[in-house]
Amino acid sequence: EASYPLIDMNMGRGDCVAWLLQNRLPVPKKSSCIVCPYHDDLYWFDLYENSQEEFWQACDFDSWLRTKEAKLSAYRVIRDELYIHSSCKPLRSIDFKALIEGRKTGQLDMFKVEIIDGKICSTDGGFSCFS
Repeated sequence: EASYPLIDMNMGRGDCVAWLLQNRLPVPKKSSCIVCPYHDDLYWFDLYENSQEEFWQACDFDSWLRTKEAKLSAYRVIRDELYIHSSCKPLRSIDFKALIEGRKTGQLDMFKVEIIDGKICSTDGGFSCFS
C-alpha cells in the first residue's frame, strides 16, 4: 500500500521548506524538466546564470520546435509557431536579467502572477512564490 507521509501530516511545500530551514538543511530547488513551458523568468535567469549547458539545451529545443521536422513529427501537423517562453519569443533572445530587474523595481506583470496565501506567485501553482 502506498504511503504519503507529508500529505498525511498535511505538509505542503512551504511547510517542508520551513522544516529544512529550521533544521539548518539546504532547500532543494523544485524538480522539473528544463524545457517546461510553465517556468517563470526567475527560473530561466537562474538556469542561465548557474547551468549554462542546460540553458542552451533548452534554447536548442525551443528553436527546434519551430522547424519543419518538429511540426511534422507531432500527432497532427502544427501550423503555429511554438515557443517555450510565455512571451512567444525565442528563448535565446530574451533578456532575463532585464525582466528580473523590472521585478525588483515592483513592475510585475499581473497577467503572469497570482496571489496565494497573501504572497505574490507565478502562475505555476505557487511553486515560485516570492515575497
